[in-house]
Amino acid sequence: MIDATEVKQRTGNGIAVCVEGDSYEDDAAYYRQWFESQASRVRFFPADGWREVKRAVADYRTVLGDVPVYGILDRDFTPADRLDAELETEGILRTSRFTLENYLLDPNCWAQLFRSIYITSPAGAPDGWGDADTVRARIDAAMTSAQCKAASAFNFVVWRVSEQVPVLKLSDLRYIEHINEANDRGRLEQKLQDIVRDNVNSADLLEIYAQRLQALDSMTPVQLHEVVSGKHILQKLLPEFPKRHRGISIKELKERYIDKCVAVPEDMAHLVERIETHAARNKRHS
Repeated sequence: MIDATEVKQRTGNGIAVCVEGDSYEDDAAYYRQWFESQASRVRFFPADGWREVKRAVADYRTVLGDVPVYGILDRDFTPADRLDAELETEGILRTSRFTLENYLLDPNCWAQLFRSIYITSPAGAPDGWGDADTVRARIDAAMTSAQCKAASAFNFVVWRVSEQVPVLKLSDLRYIEHINEANDRGRLEQKLQDIVRDNVNSADLLEIYAQRLQALDSMTPVQLHEVVSGKHILQKLLPEFPKRHRGISIKELKERYIDKCVAVPEDMAHLVERIETHAARNKRHS
């Protein structure tokens, strides 16, 4: 967690907003670039994970007093009617999409990026990567792939277990981090039986998993962005990128994307606007 003195110095007369990520080069970097024009009013600070964001906001509010401090968390599996449930009590808002990475999947931006990379090539970007409609179809195919859906359904079950059995540590529940872990359905079902064998009926877990998969099959791309991790979608897309980029890290790809596509996603603009409005209201009433 960033030292409170540094937060105060960097924020000045503005608003401090804590976001997920363990350094300024993680999520905070994307927020800084999106909201560069508002840098004098809103500053973004990293806190490693959702628990740390909550703790940082509470600690900074206690220590700094007169500095407005808020937090933005990835939505994860939070229901739509709970995204702002902690704004008044804790100063916390959640994104409407599953992760920050879900906001880095604009097909127009990816097409623009690859066109600029292959600008000197007479044939342009290979395999249609310079065409926004083709890129959109690839993103949708990745998002609706069996791997991404299986990972989403499995992680939903893990989240449900953590809600039902709060004494368990989230680190013990083994969320799927990479979609390659979702290749084998039988293996996933065995994992479900192993997660909390002594606490939750395994058959119920398998039923929840099957029902979630069925629900995912009926969702639109817009709805899937709310429940399928953008990290997993990028992992699925990476092997399909033009050959010279397949060995590149997702982190570097994200950095290239944000350099090319600096427009603030509408959802994110709305979140920061709500924070500024809330801070101004509190200031008037203080």
